[in-house]
Amino acid sequence: MKRFAQITIILLLAIILTACATPAQIISTISPPAVESKPIQTNAATFTNILVYDSPKMNKVVVETVQFPSLSDQSKTLPMDIFHPPDQQTDELLPAVILVNGFPNSGKYKGSTLDSFQSWGHLIASYGLIAVAFDSQSASDLDAVVEYIRQKGVDIGIDGNKIGLWAAASSAGLASSFAFQEGREDLKFIVLYYPWIMTPDNYLREEQNAACFKIGCLGAQLPDVEQLRNDLPVLIVRCGRDTPDNIAVIDHFTQLATEAGVPLTLVDFDEGHHSFDQRTVSEGEINSKATEIVQQTLEFMKEHAYDQ
Repeated sequence: MKRFAQITIILLLAIILTACATPAQIISTISPPAVESKPIQTNAATFTNILVYDSPKMNKVVVETVQFPSLSDQSKTLPMDIFHPPDQQTDELLPAVILVNGFPNSGKYKGSTLDSFQSWGHLIASYGLIAVAFDSQSASDLDAVVEYIRQKGVDIGIDGNKIGLWAAASSAGLASSFAFQEGREDLKFIVLYYPWIMTPDNYLREEQNAACFKIGCLGAQLPDVEQLRNDLPVLIVRCGRDTPDNIAVIDHFTQLATEAGVPLTLVDFDEGHHSFDQRTVSEGEINSKATEIVQQTLEFMKEHAYDQ
């Protein structure tokens, strides 16, 4: 009986001590609740995919539109579409691929609303990277886009230190002129489809400027390239049924790039036409090859986007 009374007293003391413990003592034994990341909430854009490549996630990509200050006219802002992967978290920063627009808004092709930009934007985002499409007034607005991403990257889910470029046809002139300048070492890669490429010796530049003048793209105002960079991975798709000038410029660039030690991936698509990546251009077996090249391009982007 005496033993039972002692045990009872000990239990009562334990209960009293627990009740009298400070809040800090009690809280210290409780693990803080886990903070759950939430997907970025933006409005999905309605679009029609014009590319030969389809991905089930393309229709789940979310797009937000922001305004960035134009360098060509500082009194104006221009729209920029940012394509987010469907599962991107609010606290997650991802590499970005800028879809280079080499046409001012007054030209034939209207910036970020162009079907090819919308389709490539959705495709790239469905593959786990962020894509950016923008309107422009002049060549300097590509600088403005890059600067905006570096300054506001955290707010828009982009890692400003991991940026790549994609450009096609005449827009490749602006992309290559930008990428091969000094001070662009933080660019991770550049992809050029059936391109006009800037070279240090300005090969066929006058002919290309004349062609740009006819269709309204940026040409003569582009800064010259002084030398090619041997630290920038480049992927080029050369279409065997493209215009003679485009083929000649690519062949010339390939020779210079090889001599300069540029890490170049050249994809020869002998049966391919200009704009081969679009459904209306590639059909049958050619369509199958075109799809394969687009897949290779996505793999190239993802591989180099995360390079240190």
